[in-house]
Amino acid sequence: MIYTTQAQTWGWNRHIISPYSFFADDIKVSHDKNIYLSGSMGGDIQIGFYPDYIRDHSYPNHDVDAYVLKMDTLGNVIWKNKFGGVYSNIIGMDTDADNNVLVLTDLLIPIAYKESDTIWYSADNYDLKKRLSASIIVKYNTEGDYVWSKLLEADAYYSSRTRALKCDKDGNIYVGGCFGKAMYLEDTTVFDEFNDYSENIGYNNGFIIKYDKAGNRKFFKRLQNGPRSSVLTYKIHTDFDGNWYWVGSVRGGVKFDDNHEYQGDFRNYVVKFNPEGKVIWVYVIPGDGIPTFPRAIETDHQNNVYIGGSFKGSLDIDGMIRTSKPSLLDTDCFILKLNKAGQFTWFKQFGSGLEPAPGKGADPEQVSDLYINSKGFIYVTGGLGRGAKMDDIDVIIKDADRTNIFLAKMDTSGTTQWVKNYGNYYNNQNGYVDGWGDKVVSAAFIDMEGGIVEYEDGIIIIPDIDEARYSSGYYRLLNDCNATVKFDNGTLSASAGESYKWFFNGTEISNATEQTYVPDVIGDYKVEVTFSEACKSLSFPVTVSVTSVKGQSRFSAVSLYPNPANNEVYVEGFSEFSSDISECRIYNSTGTLMKESKLETAGGNYKGKINVSDLQSGLYMLEILTEEGSINKKFVKN
Repeated sequence: MIYTTQAQTWGWNRHIISPYSFFADDIKVSHDKNIYLSGSMGGDIQIGFYPDYIRDHSYPNHDVDAYVLKMDTLGNVIWKNKFGGVYSNIIGMDTDADNNVLVLTDLLIPIAYKESDTIWYSADNYDLKKRLSASIIVKYNTEGDYVWSKLLEADAYYSSRTRALKCDKDGNIYVGGCFGKAMYLEDTTVFDEFNDYSENIGYNNGFIIKYDKAGNRKFFKRLQNGPRSSVLTYKIHTDFDGNWYWVGSVRGGVKFDDNHEYQGDFRNYVVKFNPEGKVIWVYVIPGDGIPTFPRAIETDHQNNVYIGGSFKGSLDIDGMIRTSKPSLLDTDCFILKLNKAGQFTWFKQFGSGLEPAPGKGADPEQVSDLYINSKGFIYVTGGLGRGAKMDDIDVIIKDADRTNIFLAKMDTSGTTQWVKNYGNYYNNQNGYVDGWGDKVVSAAFIDMEGGIVEYEDGIIIIPDIDEARYSSGYYRLLNDCNATVKFDNGTLSASAGESYKWFFNGTEISNATEQTYVPDVIGDYKVEVTFSEACKSLSFPVTVSVTSVKGQSRFSAVSLYPNPANNEVYVEGFSEFSSDISECRIYNSTGTLMKESKLETAGGNYKGKINVSDLQSGLYMLEILTEEGSINKKFVKN
């Protein structure tokens, strides 16, 4: 049996400040565990609490440039780059298997695009002035040197945007978006033959472009709309097998390929493709006329798929109707899990459930990003408003009439483990998260008109800048320790760490500082494990009532079913000592005791049952106490 608990300690924090327009738009951790940040800036930006600046070439005209910078695991800046022309907004960023970084930037008015003083594209040698939308893909190597770039152009600005970028395990790059009247590539032009753009009406097609690591285009895939239809791309993702996913919404009709064509207003789709662009499956999320906004997608190591976002009104999720807050001005957060075959697994909805305060704006609650570590734990970030709850955890908002950034951890069943939040007296909604091992890096853009930034652990940040109006990006490292205790063959074993302290019935055991401990007295034992960077995790008590292999072996035939369970679980295989079995305890996945009960007889002396209908969905541990020792069995409650 393995007992687990978690502890979280905030590590370093950094902020980036600009006196004018500024956004923190993404954060990524590369395979070599360096941290990349990207965003948009107006005017010079200050990095951290020391005089480290990125200069803005367009300042003082107040145009917006894009930036990307690299930090080490301690938050120290390794290099930084700035590039842009007029209103250059970061749309997406990712790192590849070789630790290069790819950045996708949208240009509102594409007159020129430059990095330092080198002009890449300008109106003098490209027909940019005749086109209304353009995006640039830029690749830097791990040293920050420019490698290559690609220009994507389209007509009809209001219906043409490049929105997503993602690298796969082999270094290929997928870029997705939508275009209206026409899409201009290096050697070809793709037209929308279905719709009339004479009045600049916002119809559009979806598209995905695949490039290899050298920047050669492998394919251009059009997600074809129909007459008076719109196809919007929200996200692109790749999994560990090299498959890729498209997430977006459709008003009207869409054709993914000859075998997958759909009609229906305000529907959202998750589509899985193989590396060559062939559809594997399509999952449809029907709405009630008011769209959902899927803002994040992640896959775990088993290629299960997680979609996060916000929704208004009602959603039909696998035949179950989910309804958001009463006010249609508000939104609720959601996370949807599908298995690798595209089948529904579970749906998680959370938020405040309250109307906006009198005279205040709506609470725009949303999930904006997801990260899943190698153990399957889900880290989720975004914005939550007043009165918000995640499972049985209350989220305390800095200003009850606003939204704050939240960072939460869930287990594989979607049960919330912990929630942290930070913000100020302003609506803070867009958070980003990534990580490695037990390290999690969170990022957020916060409008500093709301004043100082306060974290839930009491840390208050007052930016050092003399400007009446400014905005800031906040980045902070979280150490998320996970101590495990395994009791096997009479020995307690803790998970690997730097140091250990064992406790018996709440009192520290003298000289018990090794990874393993052999108990010689019946009672409750726990261990404190210190990990790197002084992150400590204290396990919940392990009740030891059997200290010999002989007693434990008598339980080998005991089984529990059904698993997953709905209302009751049954235990059988007690053999001749069934009369000794009576007391049961049920713990949740964090080790919290949820209930104590008696095991009821069911079907004779060799079978018992316990009612679990009052438990929420999630992973649990059933401990059965006997005179011969304890039996521990895991089960999932639907």
